[in-house]
Amino acid sequence: MIRVSGLSKAFNGQKVLDGLNLDVDTGEILAVLGPSGTGKSVLLLNLVGLMAPDSGEVDIDGVQINRLPERDLLKFRRNVGYLFQDSALYDFMTVEENLAFPLREHTRLKPAQIRGKVAEFLAMVDMKDAGPKYPAQLSGGMRKRAALARAMVTGPKVLLCDEPTSGLDPIRSRDISRLIRTLSKKLGCTTVITTHDVRNAFLCADRAVVLKAGRVVAEGVEQDLRASTDPFVKEFLE
Repeated sequence: MIRVSGLSKAFNGQKVLDGLNLDVDTGEILAVLGPSGTGKSVLLLNLVGLMAPDSGEVDIDGVQINRLPERDLLKFRRNVGYLFQDSALYDFMTVEENLAFPLREHTRLKPAQIRGKVAEFLAMVDMKDAGPKYPAQLSGGMRKRAALARAMVTGPKVLLCDEPTSGLDPIRSRDISRLIRTLSKKLGCTTVITTHDVRNAFLCADRAVVLKAGRVVAEGVEQDLRASTDPFVKEFLE
């Protein structure tokens, strides 16, 4: 489903991604682990085509993303849901309006169908009574839930999550991690999560990779990574 080959990106001569190779199977949930500055967010921006690599390829479902013209990129992004680190809800819209917006923009659903779809996804994230509220009236955990519902309401093939537990307490972090897994599996998304939250990454993902200096230095299920003898991997996981 997703294949990243030799991906490199530098800013002002400083390499952030350095020949990164990565594969994600259809329907798989992959956690990309690593401390700040290892290129996790830059990787996501390359996956969605918001940033062009200096070299290398990004292939999603047989399409080379980094070679698409802008018009085709816009079409491609309709199949990608993106959960931003800060949720990025429109503060001048209610929760219902936030979810309805991508449906109005990217589908031909009628108003009644949009209302039904919004209600369905708010129920999925246990927020069926929060639709009339504005983002400022929500807790951090509720904003994440609303943002996740918005990212998935159009039925994307791919879900990208940038530090989904950032800013949340341990209980809310656990809950949003479990919810991402539940919805990804229910809707059949291929999901990539970037995080430094090791505990919740293993709670959510089928498999994980560890980045160091823009390269994958370890990959596998939790047992594989915990058994690593690499000093960097051992220190990070501990």
